[in-house]
Parts: sequence; structure tokens; C-alpha cells
Amino acid sequence: AVQAYQVSQQAMDLEDAGMFAFSPDPKLCRVVTEKTNPNVPTVMFQQDRRLQKADPTFPPEFLLTEVSHGFPQQQDQNPSLPSRDFPPHHRHGSLSSVVAVGQHIQKVLESENPWAVCADFNFIVRAILETRMPDTEIEVLCTAVTSRDLEAVMAAMFQDSFQSAVQLANFA
Repeated sequence: AVQAYQVSQQAMDLEDAGMFAFSPDPKLCRVVTEKTNPNVPTVMFQQDRRLQKADPTFPPEFLLTEVSHGFPQQQDQNPSLPSRDFPPHHRHGSLSSVVAVGQHIQKVLESENPWAVCADFNFIVRAILETRMPDTEIEVLCTAVTSRDLEAVMAAMFQDSFQSAVQLANFA
């Protein structure tokens, strides 16, 4: 299992303020105290629901945050954008034009489940970029896909920018 950690913003602020002192024990953080420098604030940490003073050491775990490795622990059984049929931009076999968008819209219109065909991240991004879709139509498309409303998806496919793409695909 991948485990990654980074220091917290508090640790960075303490370092910037010159609050850390050399610690011979790597399992403990040592801080500058009022005894060594009277202008230094007291460093406190919470352990076992009690606030304790770092005098002069404390465990470094309080300054670490866990970093996610980005991979889900279990697969989402109901993903928002399940389709992966539309090729990513600049990949082998991808048509970099409004024609590819128009052809995919025709697939959506002919499909038994238009939402599943339309709910493809690469298709949505390319449709927005290639058709120069206005903000109002982008909102209609994204709302239709995220709400999983079949009627809204079909209505989105008949927007002006999409119909222009379909007409161009028919001529290609």
C-alpha cells in the first residue's frame, strides 16, 4: 500500500518563524522555548483531548498530513461519467474536429440509452471546444448529464451548436 505524508501548514509556519531547534532524537520535534528566547510564543499541541505545552519537545505526528495517492480504494459502482468510448484528444484514432463530435451526437441520438453514450468526459470536453458552445448550452449539457435525465440529454443534443456539428458530420 502506498503511504505518503507531507508537513502541515502549521509546520511550515513554525519553520518560517524559526521555531524549530536541533533535536538529537529523530522521533521528537524540538522547539525554541521562552527560556532560550523570551520573544518566542509557546507552542501547544493536543494529545488525549488535553492541550499540552511543547516544552521543549513534542511528537512530529502533529505536523504531518496524509497525502492521498489518488487511487480510489474501491471502485465507484455508479460513476458520474461512465462512458469511455470517445477518444481523447491527440490520441491514435481520434478525429480532431467537429465532425467527430457530430458523429458521436448521432450515436447518442440512435442509442437505447442516450445518457450512457453522452456521459463521456472526453466527449463533453471536445464538444464544448469544437462547437464553441455558448455558456448557456454548456450548462444545459452538464446539468442533463449529471442529473441523468434522459429527456434533458435528448434536449441538449438538439441545441444549435450540436445540430451544426451533426450537419457537418453528414457532409464529411
